Amino acid sequence: MSAVRPRVLVVYREVGAHGGGSVVAAWALAALKERYDVSLLTWADVDYEGLRKYYGIELSPEDFEVILVPSVYRPWFNFFPTPGAQLQLGLIMNACKRLLRGRDFEVVLGADNEADFGRRGIQYVHYPWAKYPRPDYELRWYHRIPGLLRLYRFATITALGCSWPRIRQNATLANSEFVASEVQDTHRIEPRVLYPPVLGPPSDVAWEERQSRIVCIGRIHRCKRWLDAVEIVKRVRECGYDLKLCVIGNEGDAAYLRELRRLERKHGDWFRLVVDAPHSELMRIVSESKFGMHCMVEEHFGIAVAELVLAGCIPFVNDSGGPPEIVGMEPVLRFESIDQAAERIEKVLRDPTMQDELRTRLLTHGQRFGVDQFQDGVREAVSEFLSATASARANVAA
Repeated sequence: MSAVRPRVLVVYREVGAHGGGSVVAAWALAALKERYDVSLLTWADVDYEGLRKYYGIELSPEDFEVILVPSVYRPWFNFFPTPGAQLQLGLIMNACKRLLRGRDFEVVLGADNEADFGRRGIQYVHYPWAKYPRPDYELRWYHRIPGLLRLYRFATITALGCSWPRIRQNATLANSEFVASEVQDTHRIEPRVLYPPVLGPPSDVAWEERQSRIVCIGRIHRCKRWLDAVEIVKRVRECGYDLKLCVIGNEGDAAYLRELRRLERKHGDWFRLVVDAPHSELMRIVSESKFGMHCMVEEHFGIAVAELVLAGCIPFVNDSGGPPEIVGMEPVLRFESIDQAAERIEKVLRDPTMQDELRTRLLTHGQRFGVDQFQDGVREAVSEFLSATASARANVAA
């Protein structure tokens, strides 16, 4: 008779081609399905095709049970006048607690920041909820109404039965040293750092065969600052370097996309925009390029930057958030302004020896960001949680 496998409930709002957090949840499901009986509590059907097409993640409906949030919760969210991410999370936490009253799971794993499951679980933090909204691009007019943000947080946390003390009792994973420090500042707990999973293309294309091109990867959204990337490359080209730029992303902001399309028409000899490309096409472009760039300020981690590193590219990143960790804190690869970025890119372009040294160091440093490392970390976290739970029960019985 085969042994009964422990039951694991994964909780995430929407699993599909929606960006880094969704990818983390998908790879966690892939890591756990071979060893455990896995269920997913989620707000919408899983986008299996999007995960395969854009991220190369192979999942199927047979791999785990999908439990949709009951329809009774949907009116709360559907008629909310703003995106309401915290409200959606609060509702799914409430649904999780109701589910756990009727079904037994040995482990609950939340992949969507801090979570109250009604009992101790594992939470993966991309960025603490209390730190939102970040003022540069997330602050909206309704955040400026006195007392409204505090009321909203009360409604989504306290009124829905969430408890900060219970949240702080969870086993906590953070996606970078940067986010771990933010978690410590917010909750006075010390999370374990588990870098997100990165499926990079092979780096076996010879450096001499690659194009002198900067690749940017990410959602077509103002927070990514792709207009800055265009201006930076433009300034480098004005110094006499035949440097090209390719921005690859999924559409997220139609107005911003139109701005980038206008620039593509204007600078079509050196600027290319690729929207909604299959994962295989993205990997091909990246593996044939020498350089990368990421302009977002205080990116939580920056999976795109890690993809560039694993592909053998040399990425230049804004000196904030998680990306500096990914490039090994190399000073010449970090910038705080458009002028500084252009200056440092030019410095690397004119020194082939520096390029070779940076590539060697980056490829060694980048091995910590692979899919295998992440999946091993998830399985280790679940195994340790099960062991700790068994020890606690034994102590109580004794």
